[in-house]
Amino acid sequence: MTIEQVVRFGDGYDALRAIEADSLAHLASPVCPRGGECHPPLQRTELLRVTSEGEAGEVAEIPAGAGLPGGPAEPCDGPGVDPWIGELRDRVLSYNGLALWAVEAYGAPRSCDGAVTDEFDGAKFGAVTLGFADGVALTVQTMPPEVSIVSLRAPDGFADESAVLQSLRAYAAARGLSIDWDAPPETSVDGDESTATYWDPEVGLNGSASVVTVDSVLVEVRVSMAL
Repeated sequence: MTIEQVVRFGDGYDALRAIEADSLAHLASPVCPRGGECHPPLQRTELLRVTSEGEAGEVAEIPAGAGLPGGPAEPCDGPGVDPWIGELRDRVLSYNGLALWAVEAYGAPRSCDGAVTDEFDGAKFGAVTLGFADGVALTVQTMPPEVSIVSLRAPDGFADESAVLQSLRAYAAARGLSIDWDAPPETSVDGDESTATYWDPEVGLNGSASVVTVDSVLVEVRVSMAL
């Protein structure tokens, strides 16, 4: 039996990678893209332990090679890995404000996975996920022609919610967004997650910042732009 881990790739993009026996993994419930489909076993968020016998508790078995948008995840470096993945990783760790905050708060990334999901007009698009301590993950996703989504997620909540929110505001401003934080947010509910989205009022920019909570505990912040 093959047990595989779901790697969250932002809104609607997930990938699978094999996990070694007796390791700890986290399944992140995806946000399905509009008009898209979610793989049924991924609808719930579970913490599972894979034993040395290859058994996993409280989660459906995911068949090897299950088809999901974006294809299989790859490590960010190594033979046969698209150089674009490592280059995006390096840019994120050098310039992305949320990534820099995560490094300061949780230390250097412990894992890196990525995938090229599309090509358009000679440019590549895809996603990179950096894994930190305490299950924290930062995902940067790009889609053609000019869409970017950056999310920082802590499944068990952030130790310092105030610092995370300050970092979110600073990062959105650094991206050139003028988010109207005083306006009533657009709200949505997906299972036990509640999302409040604040928008930049400039027409055509399609820039937003979102905060996601579970039982009033902050579990994710996200910045999205679609020019």
